[in-house]
Amino acid sequence: MDSKIGSILVVEDHPVFLEGIVSLLENHYPNTEIIQAGSVQEAQESLRTNLPELVVFDLAIPVSRQDEQQAQPETGIKLLKEIMGLYPNLNLAVQSTYTKALIRLCPDIDDHQGGFTVIEKNRSSQDALELIDIALRGYTNTKEIRKLQSGLEVKPEWLEVLRLAFSEGLQDKAIAEQMQVQPGTVRHYWRKLYDVLSIDPEMEREAKRNLRTLAEMRAREKGLID
Repeated sequence: MDSKIGSILVVEDHPVFLEGIVSLLENHYPNTEIIQAGSVQEAQESLRTNLPELVVFDLAIPVSRQDEQQAQPETGIKLLKEIMGLYPNLNLAVQSTYTKALIRLCPDIDDHQGGFTVIEKNRSSQDALELIDIALRGYTNTKEIRKLQSGLEVKPEWLEVLRLAFSEGLQDKAIAEQMQVQPGTVRHYWRKLYDVLSIDPEMEREAKRNLRTLAEMRAREKGLID
């Protein structure tokens, strides 16, 4: 209930969740302006015109209000990475059902100088407010994703291989062209991915399942792809 808080930006496209979080914030911070954005474009415009003290947002949001595609967590991941790059001191609270996707941004989160907290949408209102308060005070709480990160170190180029293969549906040759590397390099990335995802090459024969299929299943479980 700090009267010094200028404004809080809420980025959420689902009407019910939007109404709930806005109402919660208005009651808890009665002297604070609560700004709403329902898409990436609206969030970007709002940040350019009025930088808030905190952004609370869901990862699954559309690019624009006119976007007919279903809101995807990858969209929010890209926006979050952009925000951390442009506003390194901005306080952030990610409230989403897709928080495990944040494991892709752990290095960026570690470098971020503002507050950063992670809130599962099934947490109570009291829990959510406590984590929002933590972010507003410039502190970090990422316990929700650290337990997923344990022992998992994935380089950006490996993540790009996963994205191109399973989100874009590309084969190795096309992946190599997109990444501007040799096909042999892509195969090398796959071997590294099998290692960090604990996929033994012998599993292909024993389980009679393709290694790529196993990699996709493990990567989704770990939140590396949607």
